[in-house]
Amino acid sequence: MLIGGGAKNNIIGGDTEYDRNIFSGNNYGGIEVTDNGTDFNIIKGNYIGMESLGIWTVGNNFGIGVANLASGTVIENNTISANATFGIILTDNSEYTEVYNNNIGVAADGVTDRGNLAAGIVITAGANNNIIGSIDKPNIIAYNDSTGIVIADNTTLNNRISGNSIYNNGYLGIDIIPGGVNENDPGDLDMGPNMQMNFPVITDNYYDGESPIAVIKGSLDTQNPENCIVEIYTAIQDDEFTNGEGYRYVASTSPDASGNWEVYCEDGQGGDYLTALAIDANGNTSEFAANIDHVTKSDDVFSYANEFAVFPNPVKETFFVKIPESNESVDITLIDSQGRLVKTLFSGKTDESVLEFNAVELGLVSGVYMISIVENEKIVGVAEMSVVR
Repeated sequence: MLIGGGAKNNIIGGDTEYDRNIFSGNNYGGIEVTDNGTDFNIIKGNYIGMESLGIWTVGNNFGIGVANLASGTVIENNTISANATFGIILTDNSEYTEVYNNNIGVAADGVTDRGNLAAGIVITAGANNNIIGSIDKPNIIAYNDSTGIVIADNTTLNNRISGNSIYNNGYLGIDIIPGGVNENDPGDLDMGPNMQMNFPVITDNYYDGESPIAVIKGSLDTQNPENCIVEIYTAIQDDEFTNGEGYRYVASTSPDASGNWEVYCEDGQGGDYLTALAIDANGNTSEFAANIDHVTKSDDVFSYANEFAVFPNPVKETFFVKIPESNESVDITLIDSQGRLVKTLFSGKTDESVLEFNAVELGLVSGVYMISIVENEKIVGVAEMSVVR
């Protein structure tokens, strides 16, 4: 199928199986979106490279291509697998493509190996400002014959990769050309695809025996690290390149001005290893970090005395507030982004060091909130918390 010549605002597929199209067995691509002015088209709910049940393979040359200045394409909830080359290719100055909730390299069941015979996703030749996944709408990118996602060419910038489940690909999970793991450079001053964004370094991972808290620490060497995001993932295999593929999203955090960061999250995230990626303020995303063994328990008891933390962050449902040890009465309040009091979460004395809350039961909508802890009319801790619906 070709969408071009300035065609706008078309929907290919839909939300139900009755809306689904099958694009399979073509000598060229399953779907190509092309030309300047071909904008805001939606491709959703289709099988591309698969038969009508979404299990057996009838591959195209490639799955979906977006090219030649096409802008604002949305690719969502499709199965794009078993194609002879790429699952998706974004190229030739196309921009602002959003890719969410797709199976890329697996069957429609989200599990069975049906890898594309080249990279799952290629972003190249000045394809800029694209979004591949989000924490609440991740893609599965697995079993592809080479890289999960490859980013090539010096003019290919500001491509954000977030929240995806990337695993069991034949090469790196994310490969920023030149091929192979790119060594971090001091200060992250080099140029290239996605600004050759440095990946984070995980320096520590341990478990608090007193409460269900896993602690992960690390650093990020880049310009203005406080404006960046670090996403932590579990990894299920120790890649030959030692830098992981992010199988399951765990948590996010922002480094301080020196690039140091730490994450508090519930233990039991699964996976034998941890890895991470970094995203700068413009969306430029790094390769995955070197794997570190995932520690889930320890004989050492870590003390959080005089510390205050909120985790996991972002929050979907359950979240925890770690409060300093105190014999005094405390007030824990939730404040919205406009500085208005939303709720008092807790008021009084407690022997508990970790308090549990539920964002759904509290009626919290998506957005950024501040949690403040007050003791003797003085603020002793403030933490930012994002709620994702």
